[in-house]
Amino acid sequence: MRWSIALFLVFAGIAPSMPSFAVEEIPEWRLEIEDIDRQINELQSLKDKYLAAARRHEAQGQRWQFQNLKQEARKAYEEAQHEREVAEEIQSRIDGLNARKQILLEQHASENSL
Repeated sequence: MRWSIALFLVFAGIAPSMPSFAVEEIPEWRLEIEDIDRQINELQSLKDKYLAAARRHEAQGQRWQFQNLKQEARKAYEEAQHEREVAEEIQSRIDGLNARKQILLEQHASENSL
């Protein structure tokens, strides 16, 4: 009961003023770095999925090759190559994001306290 009255008084503005903690506004460049980090994590996860698929296709191609299924093996190897190419494209996007992040960090080195 006492807590509910105290909460009512606080929210009603009747309670003695308590020290307010200033909420520090996050600079835009830090928000951009957080966004870049989020994008990098998502892209890294996606790249890992493509590389795993490439390994699966490669293994399937090897199994088919030893079973004398040449066309299926060739197709599996082509699919593995495609998956690796997509992973390379994703890595180039990750590299671009890392470069942008590095530029931001260098521009704001004096403020950088991440």
